[in-house]
Amino acid sequence: MEVTTVDQAVQLFIQYIDVAQKHGSFSLEEASTLKRVIDFYDKSQEKDPKLNERLCMQLLCNAMVKGNKAGSFSIGDAALLDKTIRFVVESFNKESEPSGAVGSDSSA
Repeated sequence: MEVTTVDQAVQLFIQYIDVAQKHGSFSLEEASTLKRVIDFYDKSQEKDPKLNERLCMQLLCNAMVKGNKAGSFSIGDAALLDKTIRFVVESFNKESEPSGAVGSDSSA
């Protein structure tokens, strides 16, 4: 499976949060925060005004790292999650680059 959109990454991370939680990876407080993050992406739920997409994505990525450290994922799953985290970071970095940034080819 290859993740090609941020929405796919979010859905993948949400699936793996449940896997990690079944292995006891998160404290009650962390689980509560992750539930708020999941609700942020659920269109039927009211969004927490303290959250934004960048913060939610950071929390999801951190949850994947914590779940992996707890041994919740197979080696193949960990490799997929690593690749997905790298994709998300790259996607967010591209969004935050100013259009006339040094190194961008805006004259072409």
